[in-house]
Amino acid sequence: MQSLQQQQQQQQQQQFNQIGGFTVFVGHIPSSMNEEGVSQLFNKFGNILDITIIKDKRTNVSKGCSFITFSTKEEADNALNTTNESGTFLENMNKPLQVKYSDNEIEKMERKLFIGMLGTSDEDQIRNLFGNYGIIEDLNIVREKDGKPKGYGFIKYSTRDESENALREIDGKHTLPGSNLPIIVKFADTERQKRKKLLSNQQPPQNPFNFYQQNQQQQQQQQQNQYQPFFYGQNSQMSQAMGNNGYRGYQQQQPNVNFGMMQGNQAFDYNQQQQQQQQQQQQQQPNESNDLFIYYLPFTYGDEELKQLFAPYGNVISSKVFIDKNTQQSKCFGFVSYDNTQSAIAAIQELNGRAIEVYSYVSTCNGPDSYTANLKPWSYGSSWISGKIPVTGDKVEIPSGYSILLDVSTPRLTQIWIQSGGQLVISSKHGPLEIITDGILIEGRMDVGDENCKFNESFTVTLTGIEGQGYIETRSDMLQKFIGVLPGGSLEVHGYLSYPIPTWTKLNKTITGGSTMIINVADDVSMWPVGSTIVLGTTDFDMYQSEEVLTLSCPECSAYQLKINGSKYYHFGAITFGVDERAEVGLLTKNIVVRGEMQPTCNGSRICDYFNFDGFGGHIKFVKGFANGHLEGMEVYNMGQTYNVGYYPIHFHMCGDVDTGSYSNWPTYVKDVSIHHTKSRCLTIHGTSGLVVVNNFAYDHYGHCYFFEDGSEQRNYLDSNVGLVTRYGYLLPSDRDGDVCIFVNPTDFNGNAIDIGTCQAVATFWITNPNNYLKNNIAGGSANTGFWFLFPEAVSGISSYISAYDNVYPPYIPIGSFVNNKAHSNVLQGMNIDQSHQIQQQSAAYPNPHLSMTYGRYKPRVDPTNPSSARATSLIYQFTAYKNKWRGLWARGGDLVFHSCIFSENAIGATLAAEGVMQADMGSTQQCIGCTFILETENVGQATNGINTYGGVTLPAYYQFSQRGIEIYDGPVILQYCTFIGFNTDGSRNTSAIGWFLYDDWVFSTTNQLIGSTFINSNLRVLNIPSNYDGAKQQIFLDADGSITGTKNSYVVPSVPYFYSSKSVINTAWNMSISTEKFASLYVYNKDVAASDIPDSAGIIMVRDEYSYYRHFLQGVPNGSPRNTFLPTVMLGKSYTMHFPHATPPHLQVQLTNFDQSDQVIVGICYPTWGVTFEITKNVIINNWNAVVESVKMVDSLDQVKNDAKGLSAYYDSVTGLLFLNAIQERTRQWNYFCPDVGCETFDIQITGLGVNTNTGFCSNSYPKYSKLSLATRGGCNGDPNLVYDVCGICGGDGSTCGATTNKLINELGLSNSNSAISINLLPFNFISITFLIFSIIIILL
Repeated sequence: MQSLQQQQQQQQQQQFNQIGGFTVFVGHIPSSMNEEGVSQLFNKFGNILDITIIKDKRTNVSKGCSFITFSTKEEADNALNTTNESGTFLENMNKPLQVKYSDNEIEKMERKLFIGMLGTSDEDQIRNLFGNYGIIEDLNIVREKDGKPKGYGFIKYSTRDESENALREIDGKHTLPGSNLPIIVKFADTERQKRKKLLSNQQPPQNPFNFYQQNQQQQQQQQQNQYQPFFYGQNSQMSQAMGNNGYRGYQQQQPNVNFGMMQGNQAFDYNQQQQQQQQQQQQQQPNESNDLFIYYLPFTYGDEELKQLFAPYGNVISSKVFIDKNTQQSKCFGFVSYDNTQSAIAAIQELNGRAIEVYSYVSTCNGPDSYTANLKPWSYGSSWISGKIPVTGDKVEIPSGYSILLDVSTPRLTQIWIQSGGQLVISSKHGPLEIITDGILIEGRMDVGDENCKFNESFTVTLTGIEGQGYIETRSDMLQKFIGVLPGGSLEVHGYLSYPIPTWTKLNKTITGGSTMIINVADDVSMWPVGSTIVLGTTDFDMYQSEEVLTLSCPECSAYQLKINGSKYYHFGAITFGVDERAEVGLLTKNIVVRGEMQPTCNGSRICDYFNFDGFGGHIKFVKGFANGHLEGMEVYNMGQTYNVGYYPIHFHMCGDVDTGSYSNWPTYVKDVSIHHTKSRCLTIHGTSGLVVVNNFAYDHYGHCYFFEDGSEQRNYLDSNVGLVTRYGYLLPSDRDGDVCIFVNPTDFNGNAIDIGTCQAVATFWITNPNNYLKNNIAGGSANTGFWFLFPEAVSGISSYISAYDNVYPPYIPIGSFVNNKAHSNVLQGMNIDQSHQIQQQSAAYPNPHLSMTYGRYKPRVDPTNPSSARATSLIYQFTAYKNKWRGLWARGGDLVFHSCIFSENAIGATLAAEGVMQADMGSTQQCIGCTFILETENVGQATNGINTYGGVTLPAYYQFSQRGIEIYDGPVILQYCTFIGFNTDGSRNTSAIGWFLYDDWVFSTTNQLIGSTFINSNLRVLNIPSNYDGAKQQIFLDADGSITGTKNSYVVPSVPYFYSSKSVINTAWNMSISTEKFASLYVYNKDVAASDIPDSAGIIMVRDEYSYYRHFLQGVPNGSPRNTFLPTVMLGKSYTMHFPHATPPHLQVQLTNFDQSDQVIVGICYPTWGVTFEITKNVIINNWNAVVESVKMVDSLDQVKNDAKGLSAYYDSVTGLLFLNAIQERTRQWNYFCPDVGCETFDIQITGLGVNTNTGFCSNSYPKYSKLSLATRGGCNGDPNLVYDVCGICGGDGSTCGATTNKLINELGLSNSNSAISINLLPFNFISITFLIFSIIIILL
């Protein structure tokens, strides 16, 4: 029955159709807005014919949406495109204004036709017929896999009129070759019509032949006769062709008929009054059909089950459930025929609305226990060579030529060995069944159902054993508690709780915790067994809010609801600000179970201090040469071994390519498996490529979950897999937390204390080779990271001994595919793209343990086997990271593009990094394109385990922490057309859209840039948090289009005198200035630390001549002790002096970085005033190799240096000790390279003589001699051009707050006892009066 809302909207749409024009739907308007307010918003787009606010029928209150009808389509298009692109938020609305065409408008514009009954006609024949009626834009005839036409297709004309003309002239008027029936032509279903067919309670499902709705003539006939049988065909000829005068069901045309689907799966639902009316009509019309159409049948029903269901109401002469030809699975509808009408009516009366029990049945499909020849029951002594049924402790052998049907549960066996040519089939008719054994060794085959007949009974394998006790299998290192698939072996496990029955879905409505409740989910879960254990995934910062609950019987539930026994936590169930933060809901319970039998306590070793449980679980292992491996619809728990490498819940071990050769005909897969409470890992892919891993649900495990082991694994396809609650484990350094790291290896090979940074990297998805395909996967809670791409320099482990992998170099391999994956609730990072692990065995040269975390850089190449080939780009597309406690993303190195990604509610949305000094991969960039950064959403969360809150919303850290959207680090980093939502300061809590890496001793590239930035509800776009670290003193980026600062091609730089300029404006809220100067960097290297006199810490002091009172001190990058690399940022076209807190090093290199051709600065380097001789060259350096060397000559004046366009002159002022150079770039540079293609232009300066190491390093008498005093610190500040920044750093101040008296100012500027003529600009103050004041002071001093 239509809802009141649907009826109201239909009436409104009919009114719009009468008005004419083009109607759009407008959503997310305030409920207080009336028609006049809507008109004011939209009349700028064109002539508005009508506006209707959609209101609640009962309360007459606006629902926050409306319809607008424009005169022309161009006006409607303009309104739609402009509004949606602007992302406008109206008052008190948390979603942007939305405009789209109304559904009726879309249907009116539809040009696509469905064409049926095509017979064997090909495209040319169809074009010849349809081409007479217009221009054909598209034609598609649907075909079988072998290319044979299916008899229907779709055709699209250039205009609606042409489509209508073709429908009118062709439908039912031609019979094509190969078809006995006339051609069918109708408009193809729009998306709304498709949704209606799936969701509406009014519309029956499509008929089994995929034909569409009845034609107009049939509709008119049904209106004349209220109880006329409804034919699911297009015309009577079709129905007759279907047999029995056509399969038909009964559909009354009154609007209050309810065809709703209730709990379980049901047939039609009629109320009592209608049933009585139907009986009366049936008595008046004794010739009505005896055939019934039934839909929403249980997925597991076959013909026999359907017959048994309807048999109590009369003699069933036929029953048929329709089967999909491709999947051989039920389509969940069918037909029943009685030999009389009264039985049909009785069945309708009794079965309509009745829930059907779907779990207690016997399958009648032909599985392996039906079609396997010569099956011998396990329970018969005659089935065995010994003549005896196996008993406790036996080693059972199934030899070649024997096929055994397991029809009884086994006693506790030592082993089952299925030899080559032997077979074990699990009966689907004798359950529940269980095998209890120490191990199953498969060289023949073991079958539990098949793809065409899913196993529907209960079957369990319990793997037994205590480590080191009892039988140990040495073949393929299976050892204990195993299912091992050896060369030639096949393992087929096909449980019915698999596709299309979902293994996991999403919560569709938020729950806040409580006792017994009904939850709403996104998919049909009516087949999930009552009493199942399910997991509700966390949607907050605490991964331990993922929890297990039980499903309860619920007759009142729809197919999209579950009743559960309660919940402890808040679980979000909505899409908010465009972010899908709905909790994962996973089914753990399956009818096929493989589990390890566990001991009640730990084994008593010291490891129990960290893992206080029995960690000796079972394992499933496939080895190279297995014949078939297909696992679906099974449950795996208590598997994996905490402290034994190579024994994992599911393990493909060195299998090579499983997508080539015979494997390609039937891909190896793991699908719809629940893997939970495992002792080590979830699924291990080791030396195996081409595996298909789909729709699996992993929960609560130790160590990496989905684990790529050696780096040799490629082309594996992972789609829609979930991993929740990834705990630190034991096996590898990367699995371990800090405590276990130290416990296992207190010291390195050389006796030094172990660095716990070599551990602590556990990830839900651990990816050692980028060439894999990950799509729609979810990492929902790890003790460290969700997805981790790392880049070992070559393959490791067993793979390193296989020649086929000799040319596999993960750092140079582009990412295969990474699309629509999601990471949330991880403790450290949603995703990490960085680092490596040590593939060398431990030694003095490589002191850390094997496979410890270590340095690694990503440099993808077009030819991954050739590091010298062209750079390649790796794309991360539509990645979502939300509610990660630290970062949503950390990415470093190589050309990385993050496109259409979302970072929401993380402490730091994303950090893009390259390298601290020079690029590891020259010319590479890290880019975000079209990404969205969000501070907070409607997901308010629940504070547990120390999670903080602010304003009723959970926080990733303490409220004083400055959350930020993008964190810039190194560079070049590029952000294009990104959106920032909700980053604000309220005076107490500061959050910024853009920030920098804190506590940073490295440099920020002056080529970092943003363009096309959009800010929504964000009053703090940028925030600098000052500190004494070098990076914090030199934070910088370019606002290329002015979308951040309002000034095109402006830099955002720190608000300190070192960066002052008349071309800059301060923004005190940001702690930054906006400058239209141009910037680059000087890289200063101490090339001979041993010859340097550095008693304490090293450093460099830069002084800009215009602000000589300010000392820009840098302590250098932490690449040595003492530090020897310093990276000062400089303002181009200016002059500087360079000093040191210690004696000037005798051998320096000064490299020009990010200079463009002809860019220059003058730099004077402080040296001793006596006893030194200079040897200076200007070199072009490539990777520490001098490609070009030119001598720099000494000249007599600073002016000569300035006028040397090649920078090959130097001037030494022996009075001050300054050596002046013109740091000018001669060659062109590509924007994304730090230096020209030929190499970096660098000055090499060496001194010799008695004066070496005799100076203090600071030439104190440099000023005022070389001062270029300019107090024009800004072109205004805080947005006011009439204010300046005083010496104390106060906008509009007078210097009094820091005691900066006039005399003190003069002293700091080095003006005392000087008669230098100095020009002072203090614009926009009165220039004349201030100049007069300063000169008066000078005269007095003289």
